[in-house]
Amino acid sequence: DGIDPSIFHEDGRHYMLLNRGARIFELDGDCKRQITEASLLYYGSQKRAPEGPHLLKKDGYYYLFLAEGGTGLGHRITVARSRTLMGNYEPCPYNPIMRQTDERAGLQRCGHGKPVCTKDGKWYMVYLCGRTIGKGYTILGRETALDPIIWTPDGWPIVNDLKGPSVLQVPPMQTMTAAESGVPSEGNGRAAAGVLPAAAQFFQNGLPKDFMTPRPPERDGIRFQNGNLMLKASAYPLSTIQAKNILVRRQSAFCFIAEAEFVAPVLSEGQEAGITCYYDENTWVCFFLSRNQETYFLQVREHIGRETIDHAVEKLDDLTGRRLLLGVDTEYLERSFYYKTAGENVKTVERLSDVYYLCDEGISMGKRFTGAMVGMYGYAKEESLFIEFTNFRYRER
Repeated sequence: DGIDPSIFHEDGRHYMLLNRGARIFELDGDCKRQITEASLLYYGSQKRAPEGPHLLKKDGYYYLFLAEGGTGLGHRITVARSRTLMGNYEPCPYNPIMRQTDERAGLQRCGHGKPVCTKDGKWYMVYLCGRTIGKGYTILGRETALDPIIWTPDGWPIVNDLKGPSVLQVPPMQTMTAAESGVPSEGNGRAAAGVLPAAAQFFQNGLPKDFMTPRPPERDGIRFQNGNLMLKASAYPLSTIQAKNILVRRQSAFCFIAEAEFVAPVLSEGQEAGITCYYDENTWVCFFLSRNQETYFLQVREHIGRETIDHAVEKLDDLTGRRLLLGVDTEYLERSFYYKTAGENVKTVERLSDVYYLCDEGISMGKRFTGAMVGMYGYAKEESLFIEFTNFRYRER
């Protein structure tokens, strides 16, 4: 019935808000069932793509926050208020209370915010944004930012004095207990700063929580054996929406190194085992071990919309049963792919100077705001193939 649901509680009653403006309906006591029809509270100040509604009650007013302008450069936050829950809602005279107006600034696409109040009574707006590189590309997708809220004498919230997103901001020095956060503790009652080590992720304890799959894996697509990951290669290539068992994590920095180590499997002609810098089925680059009728080889392949580019191959001896490390060294839009076998030096196979297509703005095919990912995959065609990954490392630099 809509997207961007949020919950508002008042006097023991519970409400859900959804998009297409700000629509509201009441929920039952367990917040599991809709018990009233949806009503439109407000359709926004700009009336273009109003979404992400949040309600806050403060000082006798209901404040309704909305994201408007779409998820691109026109993204913004607006607010309206009413003395009663069901309105009428009066738009803020300072709208938009958050928007980036400088197209050259490092933070763009700022909007979709929610106000929060810290324990010491200070107000902040938590909102989405994108850090840009190159020609205004946001390869990390939508990220989360924080800026202070000031309440005006006439009772309106404004963000960062209406200057737009700040480049440098001092975060609030707040802590929470492990019980409050729901994550493991460091032993002193405080939540651990980094629950999952990013520099060296092994699989002895199963799959680290920062991994994901673009689509649900097959039932036996991801399993573990003797502390290693057994990844079932997909019957479909990366360029199809039917591809399964692609195991990736988000790219969380502009510069990083990612490496996957696996036991080279017995491959039939055209099968692949390797790593991928992945956005979706429309845009990706992969570095893989494969074979043809003559030999085993390594290759880098780019897929940009409807075009596939195969780069030169690196011929190898039969490595079946031996460990092979494939890596990618990333610096902004550059990608350098390399490999290493036991007892040998690292060797670079291919360098790509501009992987613009891994950015949200890189290609016009569907909605794109998730950012790039990196991880492991396999392609088996019509046969059954499991790839034994012994390690995956991700290190920001």
